[in-house]
Amino acid sequence: MAKKILVRKDRKTKKFMVNLRMVGGGNQHFATAEEAAAVYDQAIADIRNGTFVKTTNSPKVQTIALGFFCEEYLKRDIKPKQKDRVEGQLTKIMNFKFPDKKDVQKDLLYDFPSSLSGKRIGDVKIVELTAERLQLWIIGQMFDPKKGAWETSRKLFVVLGQLFDYAMLKKLAVMNPMNIIKKPRPSVDETFNITQNRQKIASLSQDKIIKVGIAMSPKYVLAYETAYKTGIRSAELRALKWSEVNLQPGQESVFITHGADQGGQIGRLKTEAALRLIPLEKELAQNLREWKLNQPPGQRLNNLVFPEKYGNAAGSFNLLRKGLYPACDRAGVERFRWHDLRHYYASKLVYNTSLSDDEICYLMGHSDVAVTRRVYKHWLMDPKRDNRIHNEIAVAFK
Repeated sequence: MAKKILVRKDRKTKKFMVNLRMVGGGNQHFATAEEAAAVYDQAIADIRNGTFVKTTNSPKVQTIALGFFCEEYLKRDIKPKQKDRVEGQLTKIMNFKFPDKKDVQKDLLYDFPSSLSGKRIGDVKIVELTAERLQLWIIGQMFDPKKGAWETSRKLFVVLGQLFDYAMLKKLAVMNPMNIIKKPRPSVDETFNITQNRQKIASLSQDKIIKVGIAMSPKYVLAYETAYKTGIRSAELRALKWSEVNLQPGQESVFITHGADQGGQIGRLKTEAALRLIPLEKELAQNLREWKLNQPPGQRLNNLVFPEKYGNAAGSFNLLRKGLYPACDRAGVERFRWHDLRHYYASKLVYNTSLSDDEICYLMGHSDVAVTRRVYKHWLMDPKRDNRIHNEIAVAFK
């Protein structure tokens, strides 16, 4: 009875269809009922012995290997430098191997067809690379600390996910298995190294700041000046509205209330502590007054201080790739991140003011003063204070 339900005649094509959708085999059509029934029987047998391969009706989908598809993926319109990097990453990925079937635990053999045994992932058909198989036998190799740093492995993980996304776009995959796979967490030591690298603060002197500002396109100069004189994040800068800027003499300040994502979508701030009022330096306040008067009408649509030309919130790409990096190159200064302007502002607060740690924490929009001390501990050191404490401890133990 079950076979009659799963094998039936299609009224439109007049062919016999076998329904294997429940197990990932799609609906396959055949000239006779006998052929359809035979495919159904074979599918059931393959499922029982672990050799069933999920397919669709397309012969191309059934046969194309992941490594072969990489060649098509690299033909996309991407920059040469990026292409070289991605090609190197894909080469590493394609060399990961499935184990020999004899080495697979008995309780896992149900999902390990002979076609995978000892094969490189690049030689395996896309339809055979399920989330479970990748999770069990490939992801562990990818995140093996002996083969590379965790951050490098994370990038390989992302690239493989992008490859499957492109396969879906080309209708060679029904889903992206990487969206289901659980990415391994870094160890304590790896987490420390990642944090140190990501929070590496560029050494920015006032001379460098000025040189880059002079070399910068006029379009980005005021945004650049606002960033290093207020310490606001790129997301906060791009979401800043004129209604949040007080330019009254003696009260010059900006009230940070929103942030914008990388694509320019305005939303919430990073944390509740990021909601803050920041005083404006007088020269910056005057420059903002002039910009408010001279801002092109087309940019005033959403009341934003630093919008793109049509008045919408700008993406982060423009500030960095079109504003900061070209200016650094023209000024002969080593490139630094837009976020480093925030650190420059913090250094000014630490070295050139008498503000307390709590006050600096507030102006930086940190959630806790412990964050401020952890990020800027090397700046918050006070030799005189430390020497006083040293002497007092020495006296206490006499």
